Amino acid sequence: MTDYLQKETGTSQYAVLANRIENAVTRHRTRRRSRRQLRRERERFSALFEEFPEPTFAYEYVDNEPIIREINDAFEETFGYDAEYAVGTRVDNLVVPPDQMTEAEEIDERVRAGKPVDRVMLRQTADGQRYFSLRNIPLSLEEGIDGFAVFTDIHERKRRERALERKNERLEQFVSIVSHDLRNPLNVASSRLTLARDNCDSDHLEYIANAHDRIEAIIDSTLTLARQGETVEETEVVNLPMVARRWWEGVPTGDTDLGALARKLPRTPSGMARRTLARRLARMRSNTAASR
Repeated sequence: MTDYLQKETGTSQYAVLANRIENAVTRHRTRRRSRRQLRRERERFSALFEEFPEPTFAYEYVDNEPIIREINDAFEETFGYDAEYAVGTRVDNLVVPPDQMTEAEEIDERVRAGKPVDRVMLRQTADGQRYFSLRNIPLSLEEGIDGFAVFTDIHERKRRERALERKNERLEQFVSIVSHDLRNPLNVASSRLTLARDNCDSDHLEYIANAHDRIEAIIDSTLTLARQGETVEETEVVNLPMVARRWWEGVPTGDTDLGALARKLPRTPSGMARRTLARRLARMRSNTAASR
C-alpha cells in the first residue's frame, strides 16, 4: 500500500492512517477469498468436464479456425484421440469425414459468429462413421477458450428411423399394388360381367358377381391391415386342429368333413396364426356357401 498523510500535530492523523490500513487489509482478504472461490469453481468445472458422459471439447478460434484446447475422457474413447494428440489440432481434421467438410465449414462460420448450433451430423469415430447431435456452448471461462462443443450419439435412433422409412416405402409399394394392380383387372372383370348379363341369363353369372364382391372385400381388408399395421409382440403355441374344428362346427357345409384336413394341420407358434386361420376359415365358409 502506498499512501501519504500530511504531518500534523495531534492524534487524528493516526486514526485516519489506521482506518486506511484496515480498509486495505479488508480488500486484500476479499480478493483472496474471491481467488480461492474462483479456483474452487474452476476445479469443480474441470471435474464435471472430465466426468461428463458425452464427448465434449473446449475450443478456441485461431485465425478463424476452431482449435481444440481441451477434451474429456468420453471424447478420447469415442473418437480415438488422446489429449496429447488432439489439443492444438483443428477439430475438423480429426472428426469430419471428407465428404462432410463443406457442412463443417458452415457450422464453423456459425459458431465463429456467436450463433447457437444444434444440428444432426455424421462424424468419424474410432469405430466408423456415426450420427451425432452437436450443440455448442459459447462460454469463455478463461483466456484461450471461446466455448465448448458437445456430441450426443444418436446413431441408433437414426438407424431405427431409416429402417422405419424403408418399411414405410415397402408398405406404400404394397398398397399401390393392391389398390391399383389388383383393382384394375377386377374392374375390367366387373364390366365384362355387366355386358354378359345383358347378353345372356345364367345362374353362373351370380356366382361370378359374388366372387367379385369377395375379391373386393379381400382387397379392402388387406389395405386396412397394411395401413394400420400389426406387430407381433408375443408368441404362443396354437393347436390349429382344435381351432379349425371349433370354427368348422359353425359352418353349414353339409357332408363336408374337415377331419382329414385338421389332422394334417401342424402346431405353429404365434398368436396371430389363430386370427389368420379364423379369417381363412371364414373365407372358406363363404366360398363353400357360394359354391353350393
